[in-house]
Amino acid sequence: MSKRTKSKASKQVILGLLIISAIAMGAYAFYIKLDKRKPPDVKTPETLKPPVMQTDPQSPVNTLEPDPTPSGVTRRPNVYTFLVLGADESDYRTDVIMLAVFDTDANTLHVLHIPRDTYSNAGDRPSYHRHINLAASYKKMGDMDALIREVKHLIGYEVDGYVFVDMDGFVKLINYIGGIEFNVPQNMNYSDPTQNLTINLKKGKQTLNGKKALELMRFRSYANADIGRIAVRSDFLKAAANQILSKNNISRGAELAGVVLDNVKTSFSKADLEWFAMQALELKPENIQFDILPGGPANDSGYWIPYKKELLALINKKYNPFDGPITYIDIVDRAENKGK
Repeated sequence: MSKRTKSKASKQVILGLLIISAIAMGAYAFYIKLDKRKPPDVKTPETLKPPVMQTDPQSPVNTLEPDPTPSGVTRRPNVYTFLVLGADESDYRTDVIMLAVFDTDANTLHVLHIPRDTYSNAGDRPSYHRHINLAASYKKMGDMDALIREVKHLIGYEVDGYVFVDMDGFVKLINYIGGIEFNVPQNMNYSDPTQNLTINLKKGKQTLNGKKALELMRFRSYANADIGRIAVRSDFLKAAANQILSKNNISRGAELAGVVLDNVKTSFSKADLEWFAMQALELKPENIQFDILPGGPANDSGYWIPYKKELLALINKKYNPFDGPITYIDIVDRAENKGK
């Protein structure tokens, strides 16, 4: 195991704490009747535009400059976009990166998992440091603006904001509600003294407390590696959302929200989070959908290489907050994604 994946991995924040946080905040909002909150004020950013060739009159060499033409897109009402992030706070390597698109009119929440080793074609890092999870820590610790800019190159637009979640909040929340009943898909056994990590879970239906749920989230040994882990995490989060929305837990909404708020950093105001949470109470499990960034492993490294055509199609189907199509994203061109 590399140095990067040792002690830092011990603080990885789970995929989808977005849902747990939003539902817990929703319970709180329901509990104190915050139904008159105003929706967040979001802008309509321009979509990412391809560079155009312009000739410097002082030089015969063509140079790339941004296209100054306005994008002309209009924001669809009541559609909000944000990143859900998790990392070791000591270096802000965001090993959990999710794009969430919440349509409060349609009551749908789409969550796109962006693998931490996704090749980023933005920024000025050398080729061997192009993992997107380094964006917020490479030059400045906690530089969320840098990460947002790099995600913009992947999805074609800038998100409204972010939520950064502390893993301690996950463990405390799961324990507070008495654990989550979940069908563990396989035996999970792993030990690494350098991380003070021992995973010992048996296959089958059981109630996972916070510690055991964390073990489930950190387990890696699947036949299809990180993609398998993302799938199991998604199933667990759906189960967690259902159980947090139960009547018993809704009645303890204020306490649940307190646990969440103590372990979340965000660019949104508390009032915005409360408004989102009230809308989240209307979500049905079948309207919460997860996807994985289309792509595949690099032939010569551990990078996840995005597939441009497939990604653009998915963005326009589920993750486009505008009334017109996203037409340009800036991803790496390699043999692995040629024609895809």
